[in-house]
Amino acid sequence: MDADALKLLAAVGLDADVYRLGLQSRFDPGMNETFAERILTVRRELTDRIAQDPKLKDLVELWDIKTFNPSASLAENLFFAVPTDPEITPDMMPEIPEVKDFLASAGLDKKFQEIGLKIAETMVELFANVSGDSGLLGNYSFITQDELPDFERMIRVARSGQQKPGLSENDKVRLLSLAFKLVPARHRLGIMNDELQSQIIAARAQFRDQVVEKDDKFLAIDPNLYLPPLTIEDNLLFGRARVDRRDARQRIDQVLRSVVEETGLREPITYAGFSYHVGISGSRLSAQQRRRLALVRGLLKNVKVTILDDIATGLSDEDKALRQSIRTVLEGRTLLFGTPNEEVAAEFEHAVTLDQGRIASKGTQDA
Repeated sequence: MDADALKLLAAVGLDADVYRLGLQSRFDPGMNETFAERILTVRRELTDRIAQDPKLKDLVELWDIKTFNPSASLAENLFFAVPTDPEITPDMMPEIPEVKDFLASAGLDKKFQEIGLKIAETMVELFANVSGDSGLLGNYSFITQDELPDFERMIRVARSGQQKPGLSENDKVRLLSLAFKLVPARHRLGIMNDELQSQIIAARAQFRDQVVEKDDKFLAIDPNLYLPPLTIEDNLLFGRARVDRRDARQRIDQVLRSVVEETGLREPITYAGFSYHVGISGSRLSAQQRRRLALVRGLLKNVKVTILDDIATGLSDEDKALRQSIRTVLEGRTLLFGTPNEEVAAEFEHAVTLDQGRIASKGTQDA
């Protein structure tokens, strides 16, 4: 059935979309160790290609435990590990007890709270008078318009010089969350310096020894391991496209697509897209994707008579190609095709015109 579904997806022009969904999917390597190993093989091929090509090397920041990655978040740089639960985002990590203990023992808790406070001050100063629908605030993905007043309060409390009552534990967690989301190359706020970068790199080994090696809540970023919490795309591209290069993402996608095609990995990645969660009522899909997916679902039934109403009834080249694909798939079987367009109806061998539910005329076209 998967093979039949893949053929039909290609027939209706949805295979590329499902392939992209496959790249954004996650899978358990225990269910298919061969697939995981093939992804690691492509990772190595891609890493070598990037390392040998100066133009590509300038577009990607590969993961390296000895270097700071300015295109990754502060949390990713600090921990150099990913939560085994993919639902845990960087802003949620300060609430994890093991993370709290590590930050305190490494002497980083107050330092990162101060970073969060500086971010909050900058955001409040820049966007206090910006309307919620401007889109500017969303580009920084730190604070929503509704959160600004609360962070203004935190700033007043922290800068008042009074020791009590001071910031609450919840306030401190929220400031840490702000710091963890900082991507230095994207958010040029003048916070990161060489000394802090060196301190973050040095702390990675302590986090690995103190948390990763003793707890199954985290997996260390390792070039030789498939990381189930990450998407297939993140596992293939072992790093981050440079956020300070406008076309970096697009050019790296082209290279990734090329390597995937060369290694025959496109089909299994597309199959992985079958497991992608499309949201309630397909909310993560476009209206066109939902229509074409419903069409594939109907064609998969492989019945003797198929009735399609108001599907691909336009005169565009895309609709014409889709109609031809449908007829090719259903060749030798009965297709009843409903359309309000007489020019489209003329493409079929037989046409019946209805007027208010009654037959107005019948005709036979030349085959």
